[in-house]
Amino acid sequence: MLAVGVPWFSLHCHRETAMLQSLPAPSHVLAVQLSSDLSGDDVRQYKALLHTHVQQPERLGLLIDMSDLNDMAMGTLAPGVRADLDLLKHASQFDRLALVSDKHWPGLLLRMAGPWLHGMQLRQFASAEREQALQWVAEAAVEQTVVVLPPALRLIPTTSEGLLAFEIDGPISRASVASVLPQIQAFLDRHEHIDVLAHFKHFGGIEPALYLQPGLLQMKFKAIPKVARYALVAAPGWMDTLAHTLRPLLGDMQLRSFTESELAQAWEWLAAQPR
Repeated sequence: MLAVGVPWFSLHCHRETAMLQSLPAPSHVLAVQLSSDLSGDDVRQYKALLHTHVQQPERLGLLIDMSDLNDMAMGTLAPGVRADLDLLKHASQFDRLALVSDKHWPGLLLRMAGPWLHGMQLRQFASAEREQALQWVAEAAVEQTVVVLPPALRLIPTTSEGLLAFEIDGPISRASVASVLPQIQAFLDRHEHIDVLAHFKHFGGIEPALYLQPGLLQMKFKAIPKVARYALVAAPGWMDTLAHTLRPLLGDMQLRSFTESELAQAWEWLAAQPR
């Protein structure tokens, strides 16, 4: 559960009883302490606490005290994933997440989760700093002027009928993906074999609600076997590394990375140009 968008880790400690405790906190802060494996009862308790908090109109904070956890294992992966999915449905209501632990790996989790939890501030505190952590997550969000930004995801018309090209410039929201999803689906229906060019002008993170976008996962699974060549242009380093790590699982797909200054070379490799 605590992974908050990085559910492949779950928690286990060498104790006989499972425990998730609610901690005293302001009404707009969900604060819990984990002391052992997550049981079904723990997950139900957590979901009840989450449901109570997300009914509030105000912005929320989340504190997870992991100080008593001894190690990690896969023993509670299933309930942890279910809890993560429940949180992702409401992640846009949370401004801040604090993990309390003296270990190093929670900080690593936060760094990994950061790009996927756009708009949420993430921070680790030592066990002796729990009160500071609670104060930090409880601080009222500073009101900001709402600025309407252009969609961060834009399809690029090209000279090649079988090329799907898109540009990312900013944080990817559920709304921006929903606006182009029908066009991408229609493109996939028309072609048995395709090329893809993804140009990252600026990757501003991903809105958590996007992970629950209806039809998105099915579309990705449908698209992967069709891709012959995939050009990644100016992708963030971690994303580029992940893509090439997964490359052996992608069949015959050719995957190449290009820097921003090599954009023209990427178009040339795909034998196409933007229109």
